Amino acid sequence: MRILQVAPYFPPYMGGQERYVYYLSHELVRKGHKVTVITSDVPRISRYEQIGGIQVIRHTCIARPLRNAITPGLAIPWSYLREFDIIHTHNEHSFASNASLLLKNTLHKPLIITCHGRLVFDSRVADAIRRLYWHTVGKAVLRIADGIIVATSSEKKRLVSSLGINEANINIVPVGVDLDMWDLYETDSVEGFLRAYDLSTRKIVLVATQLIKRKGIQHLIQAMPGIITECPDVICAIAGTGDYEGKLRSLVDELCLHNHVLFLGVLEGRDLALAYKSSDVFVLPSLSEGQPTCIMEAWAFSKPVVATRIEGVVDYYDRAASLVEVGDHKDLATAIVRVLGDPSYAKALGTEGRRLVESTFRWDRITDCIVRVYEHILTEQSETST
Repeated sequence: MRILQVAPYFPPYMGGQERYVYYLSHELVRKGHKVTVITSDVPRISRYEQIGGIQVIRHTCIARPLRNAITPGLAIPWSYLREFDIIHTHNEHSFASNASLLLKNTLHKPLIITCHGRLVFDSRVADAIRRLYWHTVGKAVLRIADGIIVATSSEKKRLVSSLGINEANINIVPVGVDLDMWDLYETDSVEGFLRAYDLSTRKIVLVATQLIKRKGIQHLIQAMPGIITECPDVICAIAGTGDYEGKLRSLVDELCLHNHVLFLGVLEGRDLALAYKSSDVFVLPSLSEGQPTCIMEAWAFSKPVVATRIEGVVDYYDRAASLVEVGDHKDLATAIVRVLGDPSYAKALGTEGRRLVESTFRWDRITDCIVRVYEHILTEQSETST
């Protein structure tokens, strides 16, 4: 099968959606399919690239309002696009999904959209724009698509109840994690990592995600004074970068937390694996998510997880993570202190998390599910045309 992936961003730009598109494309190629990804040129690197058998073509991004990559080249029906059997786009809030709708209509190819969860900016103006888009353009894109993939049952219910999307057109397929890749680092020593960041004697609370307001890291920083009271040797290690980093650093200054908060920058591959392995608890205090990959990555190393009680988390993770209310830094502090202070409880959470990802979230199985969605759509299209 020849599959065109249309994504707002792609590695080396990294986030949950970018990992999703990469690992799905990687598995599709491994299973014998031809995959091309067209995306924005954020960050500015080579326009044409081969990554593990995936053909990547990057078009110029002219603006990024609300982090939405406006990339006109994605909407142009280039002649080489006619060879593909199906178009798979990502994030119904993105310009990429709008462009894919134009490609569907000009190339006469079936279109699949993966929704990556509810978008919340925690800004009155930005959220008003998001709601207007959702009930107009977003609704139109989803209704015209030939198939929709969502990670959770709650996301499916939201599409049906708020937009009136045909329930039969929505397929629930969870997000995967590449356990084989993370397992390569299982025997690596963390001593060098701990020494490099002077963490050898500290209890480590790790968060690894994009530093944007929606990820709620400000609430974790606000929780730190309460955690320090019970665990004086604790440090919050923050891996990632983003446009909210400056405000997070200012909050650290305001609360005088310089000795208890460490910004690690972007970590990938072995460095990220060592961060997970070194941590005592992984925390994701997000305001909204799809189905967060970073939680499953922490579980790859059997680490206990504390996260917020939101859609995308409660659907799959409620039995293996300690869940707290969104924006409640006191509740968050209490949950983290419990994990740090009770090794048996922490071990039980991490063990259950590892069991869950092994049984449910391996990318090879999830890719098979998505291929079946492709095949079903193509069969329907063939029967309709005849």
